[in-house]
Amino acid sequence: MTWQYTSFVVPIVVGCFLSVLLAAYTLRYVRGDRWTPVATTFLAVTTGLALWTGLAALKLLATDPWVKLALYRLLYLGVAPLGALALLFALAYTDRDQWITTPVVAGLLCVPALYVCLVFLNPGALAIESTRVVETNGIVVMRVEVGPAHWILESLYNATLSLVALGVIGYEAVRLGRSYLPQAALIAAGISAPFVFVVLSAVGVQPFDPDGVNLVPASSAVTASALGVAVFRYRLLELPPLAYTTAIEQSPDGVLVVDAAERVVHANDRGDELLSRHDAAVGDRLDEAFPEVDLSTADGDTVRVDATPDTVRLDAATGPRRFSAREPGT
Repeated sequence: MTWQYTSFVVPIVVGCFLSVLLAAYTLRYVRGDRWTPVATTFLAVTTGLALWTGLAALKLLATDPWVKLALYRLLYLGVAPLGALALLFALAYTDRDQWITTPVVAGLLCVPALYVCLVFLNPGALAIESTRVVETNGIVVMRVEVGPAHWILESLYNATLSLVALGVIGYEAVRLGRSYLPQAALIAAGISAPFVFVVLSAVGVQPFDPDGVNLVPASSAVTASALGVAVFRYRLLELPPLAYTTAIEQSPDGVLVVDAAERVVHANDRGDELLSRHDAAVGDRLDEAFPEVDLSTADGDTVRVDATPDTVRLDAATGPRRFSAREPGT
């Protein structure tokens, strides 16, 4: 068995590395009793990404035809269920946990499971019509002519579920307001990146070349990077899911959510009004808007203050998670 090197493998390896890091971080986060639907589905997505990209990198580096074909078949263990996993993550992220039932999960995953079986067994050339190994620009690559099962059970199915996931996340982000648009945009970018790369490859936009190296797995670097920013910038696994904030949005109080650095990451409408009164906005540090509020000695989850257009008075100092302000007399 022989191997080759090409710089085209670098972004694929980066995507694999980032996916492994995110999966490892999620495993560390959920140890004990923190197996939330968001964390569980996020772990499944990052594990699928890592499996897909790791095997795709090995496939590109290998030169033996039988090794390339074996790795091609194996990588579908990771990529085939990604559309279903993305939808499940979107449902968990938007607090639609009631939809994540055993029948729904089994129903969504049965199609990719069927396709993986067809890839390995390939009855009637349904999944793979033919393969050939060619050399392009000094790189040995494998060309695969896919069958009808690939277009229906893999491409169309994953694209449809991913579009539904994007629709669910987009709907909730618009409904909840601009505070959640950045993290929703990051997740949307992560979900859509592989399909953008497919389109670029199909039309031959450089450096994508339909007759050259398949760069679609390199999209994982974009996906993992976007998800990584969402996890660490917006505490995706720790803060409540998007739709959980519906109660906050309906609250008569002005509610601000702050991260570990005491930056305001979300505000409901009355919270926005409160910030505006103090020449502040989402993204600013809490102590810049309210210097009299000290969270460093907190021992709980909520800070409640009485607020007027000109003053904010601290009633009880607690932990740096949610900051609630109420007009006097309400």
